[in-house]
Amino acid sequence: MLHDLLAQMGEAFAKTPHASSTQNRVDEIALQKLLPLPRLSAEESLRVYQRNLEGSLLKALREIFPVCAALVGEDCFRTIARQYGEAHPSLHPDLGRRGDAFPSFVQMLDFLSSVPYLPDMARLELAWHQAFTAANLPPLTEEAAKNLATIVAQYPAFWRFILPPSAKCIISPYPILQIWRAHQRDESGEIHLERDQHKIESDLQSIHFDEKPDRLLVWRRELALRIDRVEPQFWPLLTAIESGKSIAELLELGSETKNTLQEEMEDAEASDFEPLLNWFREFFARGWLAGCSEIAR
Repeated sequence: MLHDLLAQMGEAFAKTPHASSTQNRVDEIALQKLLPLPRLSAEESLRVYQRNLEGSLLKALREIFPVCAALVGEDCFRTIARQYGEAHPSLHPDLGRRGDAFPSFVQMLDFLSSVPYLPDMARLELAWHQAFTAANLPPLTEEAAKNLATIVAQYPAFWRFILPPSAKCIISPYPILQIWRAHQRDESGEIHLERDQHKIESDLQSIHFDEKPDRLLVWRRELALRIDRVEPQFWPLLTAIESGKSIAELLELGSETKNTLQEEMEDAEASDFEPLLNWFREFFARGWLAGCSEIAR
């Protein structure tokens, strides 16, 4: 199959040493699969294809992680892209998926320690990119939300809330949202390529790095991409929903949320989940929840 052949060749190209010497040993699988061009040998054809592969990877990563590229500079980002390509061969036909492992990869690079917020910025940009192509679920009507609330209150152990398919929770000790916004023309996420670099640096210098952690929800409402700040009291609930916990399990959260819920429910009957449901109604109103799903018994 053509797909299998390309996958084999892509993996072989990634393993080929990156150097200018024509004496480099190349993978036998790639040479066997690649037919020489009229004026090029198989080895020379392989290097041409490999350079094209590196160029397409660099372009894809620039498009997915433009702020990361701006933060480290062109030469550094090119080096990161090359090392990433070596560590993560291109085995997926969709170039939009080439950056899936990029955040965890840059976190392991010691020479980027001077930019400690780069991995979190990469997570933010990847979530923004993935939200754009995620599936879209129609919002629940108010009546449907009320009916679901009634069912969930009766059987909380068998139901869980679900986030929109585009939603991703991201927390960072750094003000990554402000850094991200400093590079944008507007909320569409378009990078401010024509902005004066001094203006960008001025905006970055005005950011306070000793502020509270950024708790963010990246998601899409219909065609509009959004990055919402999440209040600290909502964060444990939202991340528990993201992890797939049941409504009953949400009552077993960490001390901050648990104590708040217990205080609100102190005089309520065991079956009275109204205070908790009020929190989730707020989530529905903001568009953070797409509905509920029943847990397989």
